[in-house]
Amino acid sequence: MKRAQLMKLHLILAAILLPAITMYAITGGFYTWGVKGGYDTQTFKLPIATPLQGDLASLITFTQQELDKQQHPYPSGAAKLKSTEHSHVLEWTGSETDISLTTTKGSQLVQLDVKETGAYRQLVQLHKAKGGTVFKLYGAFMALGLLVIMISGVLMGLGMPKYRRTTLLSLGAGILVLVGAINLS
Repeated sequence: MKRAQLMKLHLILAAILLPAITMYAITGGFYTWGVKGGYDTQTFKLPIATPLQGDLASLITFTQQELDKQQHPYPSGAAKLKSTEHSHVLEWTGSETDISLTTTKGSQLVQLDVKETGAYRQLVQLHKAKGGTVFKLYGAFMALGLLVIMISGVLMGLGMPKYRRTTLLSLGAGILVLVGAINLS
C-alpha cells in the first residue's frame, strides 16, 4: 500500500471512530476508578400461588410476563441464574434496563427489581457489551478499526527515515510498559 493511501485510510478511520473511541476511553477510565453511573430502581413484591421453578427458562418466562404487564421492554443483554440452597436470582442486564428477580424457597412472594439506567450508565453498559447486536457489531468494527489505525500509524513511522528510530523506540517502550504492568498486577 502506498504511503498516501495508508495516510488516507488512517485519517478516515480515525475520524469515523473518534466519537466511539472517546466514549470507550471516558467510560473505561472512569469505571476503573469506580464511577459507573446510576440507576432509577423500582422494586415490586409479587405474590405467587405456587413456587417458581429454579431454572433459567422458567424465571425468564415469568419475568417476561411481568414486564409485558407493565409494558416494559426486555433487557438487551444476556440473562443468568444464580442459585443457592434457599434462593434463585435471575439477573438480566441490558444497556437501558437491568432486571433482578429473586425467589426464596417456601415464599409466597418474589421480588422483581427493575433498574433503569441513567444516561452515563447506559454508555457504561454499552462499553461492557450489554447492548444489542447492532452495538456489539459496531464495537467489534471499532476494535478492528482501532487496530488498523495503530498499525497504519506505526507503518507510516517506519516508512519515513526521519521517524523510524522514534517509532521503533516508542514501540519497544510500549511493549516494555505493557509487560511491566502485567507483571506488577
